[in-house]
Amino acid sequence: MRTFFKILCTFQTCLVAFGAIGAASVLQASAQNITGNNLQGQEPEMDFIFQRYDFGNVYRGQRLSGKFEFTNSGNGVLQIRSIHASCGCMNTRIEPKMEFQPGEKGSVVYEFDTADFVDTVTRTITLDTNMFSSPRVTMNFSAKIKQEITASKPLLSLDEIPQDYSKSFQIPLVISERAKGEGRPPEFGTDVALSPEVKRELTSPDAAVGPIKVLAITSSAPYLKAEMGGGPSNPVLNVTIKGPIPSVGPVRERIIVWNNSTYLRQLVIPVVGEVVGDLTVSSKYLEFGVVTPRKGSQRTLSISSRGKDFRVERVDVTLRQTAQLKGILPDEIIKYSMKKSSDGKSFSLVFDLRYPEMMKGKSGVVNTSGVLVVKTSDQDYKEIRVPFFGVLREE
Repeated sequence: MRTFFKILCTFQTCLVAFGAIGAASVLQASAQNITGNNLQGQEPEMDFIFQRYDFGNVYRGQRLSGKFEFTNSGNGVLQIRSIHASCGCMNTRIEPKMEFQPGEKGSVVYEFDTADFVDTVTRTITLDTNMFSSPRVTMNFSAKIKQEITASKPLLSLDEIPQDYSKSFQIPLVISERAKGEGRPPEFGTDVALSPEVKRELTSPDAAVGPIKVLAITSSAPYLKAEMGGGPSNPVLNVTIKGPIPSVGPVRERIIVWNNSTYLRQLVIPVVGEVVGDLTVSSKYLEFGVVTPRKGSQRTLSISSRGKDFRVERVDVTLRQTAQLKGILPDEIIKYSMKKSSDGKSFSLVFDLRYPEMMKGKSGVVNTSGVLVVKTSDQDYKEIRVPFFGVLREE
């Protein structure tokens, strides 16, 4: 019997010991999971030569490039998990890889196109890493962007205009000193109608020599005309818009002033606006706010005619499908009612955003969004699209 109890106690002791070993293994695995490839006590560290850089004075149209060099000065493996730029005008990358052993060197490489910017700009690059104390690292660079040639109105805004709109504008041009450098040849798109002579002059090795001058002007729409006026000391761009404009909706056109400057041989002047037809819509976007199981949210969309009668034939709801809304139909979230005015020249659409039955009892906050598509009998507004957004929250 004593032998039996001795064996049993020894067995129990082993179980306790194995349990302790298992718990320690779990803790060690958890520590490794938290720190990536590093064991407890081994920490990576990014040591930069510098994290800020000022290019000083540059010219619009220049492509700037540089790098922030670093060393992993810690005793753990450094992992760069992602890189983010503060502007879509930048290209960024990590060289030569995304993981660095202790003592290894790397670089954050960036390229920046100044063609759409003027004055002082600052851009930021952010890294997400596996460093413990400060996993997010930022760098930035700045530049003061000067211009060789510019328009006094860098943007021609038309606001809301009818289809038969006709008007003329004058846009003075300002020509400054020529920049020194290798220059930047123009990029010709398939829709650019330039004579062979002008193309040769724009791409010639001697293009960036002598005074800056305008060589040609093109526009992206037949109803949009532009030509040079004034003299060498006071150049003026004469712009004429002569309808009819083909269709209602947003105007997104551009005028290009082709010139022989060093870096900006395509001076782009955007032309923006909204061509309106017979119908007017009260809102281009509906925000419903927070919806709970006990409280919905209503918004009204009004559509009116300036003169003729029309019909709202139906409304379709396009719901953005997310994992939280999987299996839920649009009419389970949003319903609508419609009222027509007595004169037949306006409709009121009341949209009711509700908390769907299938989601009741689930905790958390869910964003819901989509597009309300209103079909009408008006030839210019056969389809009116209104985005919407709301928040579903369990109380």
